[in-house]
Amino acid sequence: MAIASGSCGSLTSITCQDAGFNGGTETFTFNAVLGTTYYVYIANWDAASSATGGFTISRTCITPPTNDNCSGAITLTPSVNCTYSNYTTLGASDSVGPPAPGCASYNGGDVWFRVTVPASGILTIDTQTGGITDSGMAVYSGTCGALTLITCDDDSSANGLMSSINLTGQTPGATLFIRVWEYGNDNPGTFGICVTTPGPPINDSCATAVALNTNPTTFCTASTSGTTVLATSTLAGCVG
Repeated sequence: MAIASGSCGSLTSITCQDAGFNGGTETFTFNAVLGTTYYVYIANWDAASSATGGFTISRTCITPPTNDNCSGAITLTPSVNCTYSNYTTLGASDSVGPPAPGCASYNGGDVWFRVTVPASGILTIDTQTGGITDSGMAVYSGTCGALTLITCDDDSSANGLMSSINLTGQTPGATLFIRVWEYGNDNPGTFGICVTTPGPPINDSCATAVALNTNPTTFCTASTSGTTVLATSTLAGCVG
């Protein structure tokens, strides 16, 4: 089975496959563009053979995901530990309006998320393989009608060819928008995503204060009125 777009005199191949082998079923899923005519070519595998016969063919249209556009972006909540939530790009259309991401062979079929920047201003957004094994991801600031690209990533995740973005110095309380797509948009499917932010240091409160070295023979640096001096830790550590 082959699928192509264009016109009979100038076709562009989308796929050509023989995944089902003898007597098998050929199935291919892709994100179709509204208003585009597609041509499906079915043939006997052995071109030299005169064998003919009947076959059945069907088409199924998939409802676009709820986060197909920026306005329907799904909210992600940052946590200290990454727990992937699963989503899909199946049925996703091309977003019109936001700045082009500029990486990972973007060709439409994207879905959207949103996240509020925590007090630390630090975020890590990571993706995990599913039906998709190669992703692209971009992060934007602003609003859906006026987005500004912050960064774009292709393969920075530890999970194969998936995407991962580290952000620092972001404005606490600001909303960021996350755009995810399958590389080249020729194999849409499921994927996992999580957002993490560092937890507070272990000595965040008086109750968890870290003990300093009180060995009298150990020297450390202290500062008094802007002047750096050496002092022993006889007095339970250096006092600035």
